[in-house]
Amino acid sequence: MRGYNAIMSVFLRYGLWARRLARRVTSRLPRKRRRMWRYVSPRRRGVTLIALVTLVAMVYGYWAMTTDKRVRRHAKWYLRSLTNAHVTVGDAHFSFFGGIELYDVCAYVPDSGDPPFFRAPVVVLRHNPWAALTGRIRPTEVQFDDPELSVERDSATGKISILGLLRQARGDAKLPPGVRLPQIIVRRASLRVDEKINDLSVSPFPQVWNASLTPRGNAYVLAVEQQAGEGGRKGITGVGDLDLEKGTLEWRYLSGSIPSVVAALSNQYEKWVARYQVEGDLRLTGAIDPGATDPIELDLVNVSLRFPPAEGGLRVHQVSGQLVFYRQQDGSPERIELRDVSGRIGEAGDARFELSVMYEGMSADQPFKADLAIHGFPASELAHATGRLGEIFDNIVEQFQPDGTMDLQVGFAREEQGGEIAYQGTLRPTDLAVTYDEFPCRVTNVQGAIEFTSRGVERLSLVGRRGQGRVHIDGKVLRREGTWTYDIAVRAENIALDEGVYSALPTSYASVWEDLSPQGRASMLVRTQRTAELQPGAETVQVKHRTDVVLLLDGHCSVMYDDFPYRVFNVFGRVEIGQGRVHIDRGEPIRGRAGPMRCIIYGDVIDLRDPPVQVDLTIEAVNVPLDKTLFAALGDKQRTRLEQLSLEGIAPEVRARVIRQKGERLTYDVDATVDDVAFRLKLLPLPITSAAGEVAISPERVVMKSLQGIYDRTPVHFAGQVFLGDRLGIDMEVDASSVYLDKALATVGSSAMRKVYEQFEPNGRAAIRVSFRQNMPEQAPGDLDYRVVIRPMDLALRYVGFPYLTHAVGGKAIVTPGRVELHGILLRKNEMQGIISGTVLMDAKGEQADLRLQVRDMAIDQELLAAVPAGLAPLAGRFRPGGTCALNLSQLQYIRVAEAAGRTDGAAESDEPTTRPAHRVTWRVDGSVAIDSALVDLGLGRKVLSGKVRGLAAQLPEGLAVRAQVALDRVQIGKRELTDVRGQLVKSPASSVLHVRDLLGRCHGGRAAGFVEIRLTDPLQYGINLSVENVDLNELFNAGIEDAELRTDATGQLTGTMQLVTVADKPETRKASGVIQISRAKLYKMPVLLGMMHVVFLSLPGEAAFNEGTMSYHMTGHTLVFDEIHLTGRTMSMLGSGTMNTETEEIEFTFLTGPPGKMPRLGHLDEFVENVVRELVEIQITGTLAKPVTRTVPLRSLDAALRKLLQPRDEIE
Repeated sequence: MRGYNAIMSVFLRYGLWARRLARRVTSRLPRKRRRMWRYVSPRRRGVTLIALVTLVAMVYGYWAMTTDKRVRRHAKWYLRSLTNAHVTVGDAHFSFFGGIELYDVCAYVPDSGDPPFFRAPVVVLRHNPWAALTGRIRPTEVQFDDPELSVERDSATGKISILGLLRQARGDAKLPPGVRLPQIIVRRASLRVDEKINDLSVSPFPQVWNASLTPRGNAYVLAVEQQAGEGGRKGITGVGDLDLEKGTLEWRYLSGSIPSVVAALSNQYEKWVARYQVEGDLRLTGAIDPGATDPIELDLVNVSLRFPPAEGGLRVHQVSGQLVFYRQQDGSPERIELRDVSGRIGEAGDARFELSVMYEGMSADQPFKADLAIHGFPASELAHATGRLGEIFDNIVEQFQPDGTMDLQVGFAREEQGGEIAYQGTLRPTDLAVTYDEFPCRVTNVQGAIEFTSRGVERLSLVGRRGQGRVHIDGKVLRREGTWTYDIAVRAENIALDEGVYSALPTSYASVWEDLSPQGRASMLVRTQRTAELQPGAETVQVKHRTDVVLLLDGHCSVMYDDFPYRVFNVFGRVEIGQGRVHIDRGEPIRGRAGPMRCIIYGDVIDLRDPPVQVDLTIEAVNVPLDKTLFAALGDKQRTRLEQLSLEGIAPEVRARVIRQKGERLTYDVDATVDDVAFRLKLLPLPITSAAGEVAISPERVVMKSLQGIYDRTPVHFAGQVFLGDRLGIDMEVDASSVYLDKALATVGSSAMRKVYEQFEPNGRAAIRVSFRQNMPEQAPGDLDYRVVIRPMDLALRYVGFPYLTHAVGGKAIVTPGRVELHGILLRKNEMQGIISGTVLMDAKGEQADLRLQVRDMAIDQELLAAVPAGLAPLAGRFRPGGTCALNLSQLQYIRVAEAAGRTDGAAESDEPTTRPAHRVTWRVDGSVAIDSALVDLGLGRKVLSGKVRGLAAQLPEGLAVRAQVALDRVQIGKRELTDVRGQLVKSPASSVLHVRDLLGRCHGGRAAGFVEIRLTDPLQYGINLSVENVDLNELFNAGIEDAELRTDATGQLTGTMQLVTVADKPETRKASGVIQISRAKLYKMPVLLGMMHVVFLSLPGEAAFNEGTMSYHMTGHTLVFDEIHLTGRTMSMLGSGTMNTETEEIEFTFLTGPPGKMPRLGHLDEFVENVVRELVEIQITGTLAKPVTRTVPLRSLDAALRKLLQPRDEIE
């Protein structure tokens, strides 16, 4: 019903949808009006209903017969009938033409409780699709993909358990009538064959198979192909008959790798194959009758195998011959024979061998007999042999390290089960080289024989060559009391003392070679003995070993003692080594030379067998070069330290004694006289030459006794010692009367001294006395204690706090760690003279200076102006080179501290320059600065200043602070000047404005007062407010004019005020205004104040003199506007206004003239002009200030004339 309901639901859904769609389409088509239904006959309706019911019934029937549940039930029944196993199916899916797919299929042995022996993720049953309509499943083919099959094989009988289950299936269950066995295809099957041994199951790794089973009656023809195993091992290809009635599998053909083929035959053969590690291919043709006793003969095809360790352990390959398994009556293995076997030994350079072997049983300890002959056997491959034979060969290889080829003949056999294997053979060298272990010196072209048995080497007689020398080796090596013993004599004649000879020495004497490092040629006698004795009543064997060596030196070799590695050449003498001792007799010492040096060596080295050895050697030498070779002989640390001294020269006489007591380190004492020696101390890099004196050298130190040398043609005296520890320790005093201090010498000592150089940059000649100590025993590592006294003679200095180059010519400077003391340092530069004293403290954070300075006649030049601190730089930038100054500073304090990134001082924001250096600098100056004829340019002409400033200035973290008194004797502006100027300089740290307050002074017979404000920015900004009173016009007009003919007779007094604001060097920013009054005067030109006594003289129309006058003006940029000019004389009055371009000096004025005393001020002109209009004259002045053009015009329009007077700037515009 469920299927029927589903089908009807589909019909109804899609029928209603189709009906609605048809209605929508037809409603939009043009049509004639017709009736809403069509007539259908009853017969047609009945046929349609019957067809619909039949179709629904067929669909439902097919669905009901092929549901997954029904198919899964029939599939389980079919598989149970075919295998007689308990089968489970996880899920099933029916396809009409694609077959039946079964998922998660498992098969169990009934009533066993064991895990499934078969598992397949997917099983496909190919079937007749039309049979499904009858309710039956009749597969014609069964396909298994990636199944897992676990079977058990009895180790004794070889029977497979699953075959018995199939036999029961054929006997107990029957397939439905008319159903045949299906074709079975297995792809990528994972087969695990568990071996059952004495009721125990052993599970090897699974194998991957592909198989096909073709039915033949009530049996199957099985064709299998095993995929390659681990390491690419070839699998089996075979064909056999699987009898379902008997439950047996009989092979008709097998081919494949040996382990695979043997495993298919019997697990007992498989054990033998595993023991001998047989690999390769076997070929079996003809059926194997499981119940027969005939031998199984297998052809070996490119076979390799390895004999067990007890049988030599050799691996052979390319083996050809026959492998024969003899069987007992029950079919089990009896014997194994390798017949007509030949091949090559891969581990022996593919040497050819012949072998015959008969194994009397299958167990590992069965009797056997074998004969082996190898031709051209590489001797180095003897080490691959195992067992007792391997022990003998191992001993030969270990002791003689043979290299080359030889012929080997050996017979080995086991007479009874479990017995020992006996060996007997001979090794005859054909092209052989050996290295005897106790004298491992390579010997080539070896001839002779090595005869061995199970006891060892019975006879050893070899002779060969080593280079140009000849070597004889005789003796025997036998195993006694469970250990190897030997008595071997080696006689080497005229052999090279190379690495091979070093290896030839016994291990306990190798240190002698290492200590002496001989090179060249010599003769040597070596006898080694090793005995083993079991004393009565003792439980352990007493083994004794003895080696005696005599080295005969005839002048063809050189030696170098390791603890004093100074090589000596052309050595003659005799060295005896024996009983753990090296002896060089004083009566027959070793004599040799090295360049100009000649020496003798004698003494003893003992306790070679019980390191550390004791040493007592004496070296007496003459004409020893003080070079790197000698330094290297003193040890790495001492060499490094002495090389740091850059020591060079000759020691005429040297006597050294090298001693090492038991348990103590090596020590030596070297006493030397030196002459014409050169050296350099790292802490005081003075290249000293022509040094002479006495030097004592030990492992701990170098002592300089009354050593005197030359540096830069100046005698230098040294006294002290250099400690040669982990760090170079120095305790030294150096005295030089005149040396040239430069950057290299100024960085003496440490980074602290480099800071001293960076602070003062000394360069020039001075007398110095240096005392320094570093890395002394009582000091911490790296600590440097020094005291440098410098007496300048002509030493250039440039202090970082005031980078002005000067020369020190006297006084004294004392430099100690972190401190510089200046005592009356005399300074000179051209005409300048000065003296400076004080202290400078330095550490990792920065520097602090507290100085006192007196200087006179210091030229104000560009270098001096550039040295001015940054806070005053904007003001110093307005000074120009010229004049002199004098400094008297009771306190000059300079502090420079390393500053972290970013502002951390919490200073208030100001308009100070924001660029910050890598260090924060603060300074403080207290004293006076006197200037003479200093040049200042603030715009509107240069000014010459002379006078003194006394007070305090400081650069604080918040900014520059100034508080001082100004006393200027003279301020000259062009030809005019201010004298006796007094005032105050004030600047707060938080402001950028420098105030010049309470200015008072004298000005050409009158007085001047005012103030100045200067903003210390770049560019400089300033403002001036100046008032003058009773200035003598005659002095003002004739200032700086010496020629009487050029002087003017102007008289009178000037009073006025002026205000100016501008940015230096930017005249377009000027803004100024002023008012001038003239009284009791006689003048023809009107003076105009534009700055600090910067005066412009304005020519007036007419030739009459004026007595009184008033002028008001203002200026913006280059345009000077005269708002009102009112003048009164005895003959006329004048009122005017106009403009002037200060850059081009172009002028344009308009004046009205009238009767004396009748001309009112410009503000009342319109009220008064009507009464005197007939008497007015208009005068116009144009041209330039130097060349004015005056023109008198009729007064045609009073309004136009007034407009010109009242708006002079508009007129010019």
